[in-house]
Amino acid sequence: MNTNDESEILSKKPKIDNTMTDEIIESCQHWVIRKKRFCKMTVGKGKKFCGEHSATESNSHEVNRVVCPLDPKHTVDKAKLQKHLKICNAKQPQILPPYITLACNIGDSTIENGDSSFRLQDLPSELIEGIVKIIDDLFTSKVDKLCDLKLCTHEILADELSKEEYGSEKRKHLIQTSAILGIMKSEEFFNPQTCIIEYGAGKAALTFWLSKIVENIKDNKIIVIDKASHRHKKDNLIKNRDMVERVRADIADLNLKGLKMEDKYKSFVGVSKHLCGGATDLTLRCIIQGNESSMKTRDFIICTCCQHRCSWGTFVGKDWLLANGIDQKSFEIIIKMVGWYVCGDGLSRNKHEPATEEKEQKRKSKAEIGWKCKRILDHARVQYMIKNNYDARMCYYVDESVTLENVCIIGKYQDSGI
Repeated sequence: MNTNDESEILSKKPKIDNTMTDEIIESCQHWVIRKKRFCKMTVGKGKKFCGEHSATESNSHEVNRVVCPLDPKHTVDKAKLQKHLKICNAKQPQILPPYITLACNIGDSTIENGDSSFRLQDLPSELIEGIVKIIDDLFTSKVDKLCDLKLCTHEILADELSKEEYGSEKRKHLIQTSAILGIMKSEEFFNPQTCIIEYGAGKAALTFWLSKIVENIKDNKIIVIDKASHRHKKDNLIKNRDMVERVRADIADLNLKGLKMEDKYKSFVGVSKHLCGGATDLTLRCIIQGNESSMKTRDFIICTCCQHRCSWGTFVGKDWLLANGIDQKSFEIIIKMVGWYVCGDGLSRNKHEPATEEKEQKRKSKAEIGWKCKRILDHARVQYMIKNNYDARMCYYVDESVTLENVCIIGKYQDSGI
């Protein structure tokens, strides 16, 4: 964020009544610029800031805090560091559960990811033009028209979608969920003695609606996979607690065989509504690793997004990219170009200058290149799954007016034994 943007947001910071006493301050008075609101953490008696933000405020000298060695996303009181390390949520258990095999899904660990700190505008124009030509040629010859349109809905969400009181954000997620469930129904994913695994489930809103479908199907179970421990989880609202099981694991470390479900169910289905960046690659590799054991995934549907957060080391479609003239250096540039589609020109919404016809045409041209980059990366993933015995394809599962991240990968294992 540049200085002007930051100043503009800070100028919208609500005024705090200076007459208010310390005793009535219940939440932290640190202004969170990114969220445009105050921090919601509670504070100690007589304090204005929570422990996390007490060290960031210039007028605060309350505590001496340090970055947690286990997770740099938070800080801790230096005097309490040793105690914190024993209970920190980021602490790895001494005895790992059988479904955890560290780094089993990251691919070749010897491959180093490139430097991603460069900016596209700092690169030579002829280099960018060369990459754009590769993208255009590759898209036209190998990828164009290979993404099907499969817009489905599921009746289980009909009443929920008819509620007019829902805002656009909630409605968007409901439409996406309905579309995913509709595709699963049309592709015949719902069968007796099936275990459905939701990867990167978050609060498990998709699992909540899945449960309402499979509760009427004999011997079904849903496994919820996520590396974080969320509050207000939707799976807690499922009445039949035997039907759902939450597994806390990073997909990079998830060993499906360790779940020990292969003797209980005839088939396994993988699903995800939001697998950000490289998490899609970790999941696809996890599925293939499971197939090498008896924990075989028959069907899957994965909605891809945030390709700018992919990395060369974990990306599953490297072989196809290399065979088509895209090496690691080109890949690092391409994942930057992806942002041209979803982020536009990168300017603050309040900083746009009046659009001219020339600027608008340039924006559209860059957006199209970014879109082609996303489809090429997803196509490389499809080729990886085809190589591993899946009938896989890309599909648009909702209209782009709902979300620009509107593509999923659908796959069915090609083996009569599953």
